[in-house]
Amino acid sequence: MEKEDDSEDSSSTKTTAKTVVDGGWGWMVVFGAFMINVITDGCSYSFGVLFTHLVDYFQANRSSTAWVGSVFNAAPLLFGPFASIIAKRFGFRIATIAGGLIAAIGIFASVFANSLGLLSFTYGFIAGFGISLPYLASSVVVMMYFEKRRSLATGLAECGAGIGTLIFAPLLQYFITEYGWRGSLLVLSAIVSNIVLCGALFRPQPILKNSRIEISIQQDLEAVSLPTCEERTEECVDRALEIGESKSEGALVVSSIGIVHTIGNVVFGFLGDCKRVNRSILYSVSMWLTGLGLALVPLSRNSVSFAIFDAIYGFFVAASEALSCVIVADILGISKLSDGYGILMFLQGIANLVGPPFAGWLYDVSGSYNNTFFAAGGSIVFLGVLYAVVPIHSRFTNRKIVE
Repeated sequence: MEKEDDSEDSSSTKTTAKTVVDGGWGWMVVFGAFMINVITDGCSYSFGVLFTHLVDYFQANRSSTAWVGSVFNAAPLLFGPFASIIAKRFGFRIATIAGGLIAAIGIFASVFANSLGLLSFTYGFIAGFGISLPYLASSVVVMMYFEKRRSLATGLAECGAGIGTLIFAPLLQYFITEYGWRGSLLVLSAIVSNIVLCGALFRPQPILKNSRIEISIQQDLEAVSLPTCEERTEECVDRALEIGESKSEGALVVSSIGIVHTIGNVVFGFLGDCKRVNRSILYSVSMWLTGLGLALVPLSRNSVSFAIFDAIYGFFVAASEALSCVIVADILGISKLSDGYGILMFLQGIANLVGPPFAGWLYDVSGSYNNTFFAAGGSIVFLGVLYAVVPIHSRFTNRKIVE
């Protein structure tokens, strides 16, 4: 049975299950995960292009309109624990295929939405729930096929996020120009349905045994304390308009983020597999630089400087995608990866839910996105510093136990 082969064995008490392939069909799995990230993250990160059109169409303020994108970006993460249960029960392949169908239906239904509230339900809640299944499955299943080149394989799969941003931003702008925002969502629903084909690549593999037996409470806390941040683009197009550029220029800035984001995933994936590199420290430093790049955005005065500062952010934020799942596996072991990553997704989803409306509120109050970028950048730097304490504390605690 497929669901017994490609899902994790949570009932074993003496051994845990994991696949160790490091090649072969595993690269087809990476390709499937890559394409899923192209589609799902492409839709998510290009919402900034759709955002300004929704503001104009519904004549709503930015804080209210931001809830559509907020729910859409948060739902896949908030449903992380539930997606983990489904993936373990039915297998990664079935979960991904079902999720692709649900997401396509949700976006298709959004074509007929006549209010922001209904759009938040169809585009945000339904489509977001559908995306949660392939989002988790595509991240975890790659880890099940690789060990020695785990970070690189994950980084290559996550490159789809950058490619999706590069392609979808100008593509969505073109569809909106030609067919309106409703027509663009109709096309988008057809594109999202291709997740079904990608999920078919997640075929079951032989399972090998591993000696890891138990996970301590301290390890659980270390895993869920891992700070993660998503590439946010809702404010990019609006920021471009704020400095006197066009919506098309803003879409190009989003695309430039996609280019450096793709490079960043490969770089951090490669570094994460280097034996002399401490993944936790690499991750922490990357978060500092991510926050710094974001906080510098208000200094931009034209599209070139805006693109440069956003590129700094886009490059280093790739560490969150390339390394977070790998670090969770390092801490909890492969047998608890799905559960641990699902919880991490949930915590990240809370931030994604309240972040965009809060950013929109700051804009409505101050009339500028400067405070939004300062607050977001400062928060990421703080979390990066905070996480740096975790491995240091763990080493100190373990040393005291040994002594």
